[in-house]
Amino acid sequence: MAAFAALTIPLTIAVLVLPLLPPCLGQVVPKNANLTWLTLDDSSPISPLRMNPCMVVFGGEVLALGGLAASGRPLSDVWRSKDALTWTNVHASPSFSSRYASGCAVLGDQVFIAAGMRGGWNIHRQPTRSVWATRDLHAWRRGRNGGFSSRANIGLVAFKGEFWVIGGRGFHMAYNDVWRTADPLQGKWIEVVRNAAFKPRGAMGITVF
Repeated sequence: MAAFAALTIPLTIAVLVLPLLPPCLGQVVPKNANLTWLTLDDSSPISPLRMNPCMVVFGGEVLALGGLAASGRPLSDVWRSKDALTWTNVHASPSFSSRYASGCAVLGDQVFIAAGMRGGWNIHRQPTRSVWATRDLHAWRRGRNGGFSSRANIGLVAFKGEFWVIGGRGFHMAYNDVWRTADPLQGKWIEVVRNAAFKPRGAMGITVF
């Protein structure tokens, strides 16, 4: 039986798979783990350096969408890789609006990117709730706004043929609400829970198992 799992991961044990801003660069050495960890540094072909990209697996490849450049500029480019070592720039300026700290997921034959923060690191920052979708990583369609309020650092997951948005953060508050929809582009969101049992939070890990 499928279920949700959500947790907040301390920065000290966060896995880094993309070049990030220098204060965030590091590596993970888990204790008593039978795993081989690979740290990618700024020799990666992904450019510019960034933090808070949105990552998802689609068509047998890892995708990296957007993020915040070291200069403080939000990005809207798309990169793809089959092994997380060799990356190809799919589109330098796709039609979805630039953002970072967004959520992305795959439903059917489409990739969706939702919510996030627009504007620079400290200037003109503005959370968004817009949703964009693509089938080919080149042509993007914007969905109708509706449902959850503008926010960043959401939990976004595909579950039983629907998208679920969990929590997130705005400027001055965090959320613990849960929303779902079978068609994100139509903006027909259903509020499942307004105040869930877990505390308000953002930037947590969400998975289905």
